[in-house]
Amino acid sequence: MTTIYLHIGTPKTGTTSIQNFLFNNRENILKKGYLYPISGIISTAQNSKRSPQHLGLCEALVKHYDIKSPVDTNSRDKCERSWEELKREIETINPKNVIISSEFFTAMQEYYNPDIIALVKKRLEDYETKIVLYVRRQDDFFRSSYCQYMTSPLPNKVPHHFQANYTHKNILEISEFILSIKFQANYYSTLELWKEAFGVNNIIVRPFEKEQMKNGSVVDDFLETINLNYEKSQLKLKSSRNISQSGKVIKIINLIEKISQMRRLSKEKYWYLYTKIPFFRMDSRIKLAMFLSHLIPDFLMSEKLLSEEDKANILKEFEESNQKVAKEYLDRKNGRLFYSTQ
Repeated sequence: MTTIYLHIGTPKTGTTSIQNFLFNNRENILKKGYLYPISGIISTAQNSKRSPQHLGLCEALVKHYDIKSPVDTNSRDKCERSWEELKREIETINPKNVIISSEFFTAMQEYYNPDIIALVKKRLEDYETKIVLYVRRQDDFFRSSYCQYMTSPLPNKVPHHFQANYTHKNILEISEFILSIKFQANYYSTLELWKEAFGVNNIIVRPFEKEQMKNGSVVDDFLETINLNYEKSQLKLKSSRNISQSGKVIKIINLIEKISQMRRLSKEKYWYLYTKIPFFRMDSRIKLAMFLSHLIPDFLMSEKLLSEEDKANILKEFEESNQKVAKEYLDRKNGRLFYSTQ
């Protein structure tokens, strides 16, 4: 029976690196018995280039589409056909293993639904399915997500993970932002939903920490997790990752947004100004913020987006949840999920 490794995220755990590696090495890994399907890989409204994740498979699970959907209207029919195309692709190639990857399964609140997950189970009932989930220490996860949020284009161009909550980017403070995505950080609750459908023995949890990943690399760790052995000389190992700006740069962008009040503009007005004035483009604001960050001393503006007290409170809030994950999914009697204390 074909084994499917369903990689469901979470966001900000190197999913882009994993997906790009798998997509760029499709032919090489297929020789080793692992198919990274073309079915379900579609373009998004945010990026005209082909995304290497199986967004179409996720979107096909949601019956109702609206303006919050990251898939453009022309792609919806293809979304609906994605699962049928996936099955045909697997039957045609007949691989020993299949890898499906999309962080949307854990990024958007629509998918925190037992009925949706049960539908995933039904779609994959002909295969042996293993769920692969990477988890990141919550304070690091919130900080990294907030940096991505603050440097994404405006308006209604919010990263996929946040579109379930926002039509426009109208939140500036990190404390408000954390409240809006906190559901993503309770890993035990997330796992309980998937355990109900697939069983605890079919769930693989990996901490996203250099100390706990093979060679400190999420790609190497993922390949080892799914038992895909390889020689580096045979594969394309070009690194790819989302670059996170410094805390000071993010704070300056925050100030620019507050002063200009760009979030209060209508979409039509914003995009008109975006095409006429370079300052309205996010890359211009990032360059300005990076320049100013070198001029502002640390005693006036700290690099830290979260204080030590904030970080301690966040970890305290998720302590019990993390211990349950460590004990039940990693068989760690000490309940320690993350090793780093920095």
